Amino acid sequence: MGLFVNLISSNIGTLSLTLLNDLFSWDAYLLNMMYWWLGDSSGVLIMTPFLLSLYTVNDEQQDSSQPKYMVVNSVSILFVAIVMMTWLFVEDSNQNADSHIDSNIKTIENAIYRKITTNVAKLQQLSHSIQLQDDLKKSDFLMLSDDFLAIDNSIKALSWNPLISQDKLDAAQQLLAREYSDGEHIKGDPLSEDDPIVYVQYINPIEGNKQAVGFNVYSNPLRKLTIDSILNTYQPAATQILQLVQNDFLIHLFWCFIRF
Repeated sequence: MGLFVNLISSNIGTLSLTLLNDLFSWDAYLLNMMYWWLGDSSGVLIMTPFLLSLYTVNDEQQDSSQPKYMVVNSVSILFVAIVMMTWLFVEDSNQNADSHIDSNIKTIENAIYRKITTNVAKLQQLSHSIQLQDDLKKSDFLMLSDDFLAIDNSIKALSWNPLISQDKLDAAQQLLAREYSDGEHIKGDPLSEDDPIVYVQYINPIEGNKQAVGFNVYSNPLRKLTIDSILNTYQPAATQILQLVQNDFLIHLFWCFIRF
């Protein structure tokens, strides 16, 4: 009887909270009421056997085994109620956690997508500016890329990587020697005999990235795969997370265009 009476208090309490507190929604009304009812019922099932055990039966005809059965039954019902309440709580917590994780993943995914879309649009503007240069110098690239890096701190570095055939390697080596005073040279052997060379001619900022100057990015299988896909589709693409020559781990975003 006490378990059914608890339905009244649990419904009144849950209804009051749902009406007066914005944290409680009507969609979770039944679940909140069940939690309330199970909590009250657990208290009844715990206290009732205890109170009855304090009562001394004076009637000698009274069966002394009845209190024992009452305690056993009450404890059994209490155990089932606790198991049910725990299961409902775990299920609800898992659903809320999954929903929260999905929501956060979508938020992060949308933010990353917007950032990449914005960066690609800016890279298009930068590439158009570079195409207007008849003979791109290091100073020209640094000036153009400085403006890009100044307005977006999500881009850590920009590099200009010409694609040349292997028979133009000596000319490229001489160009690096003129542009840099530290004897920079092209490094990174081609993966195949007929592979072109895609080397880092200019990079900004130079501080912390000097080791990358002259590196043949086409000598790395992951970068090569990404560049090949870009040359086939003319769409920007990103590599997997990889280790840079500078010993940093980054996702490398490639943007290629053809100069006429």
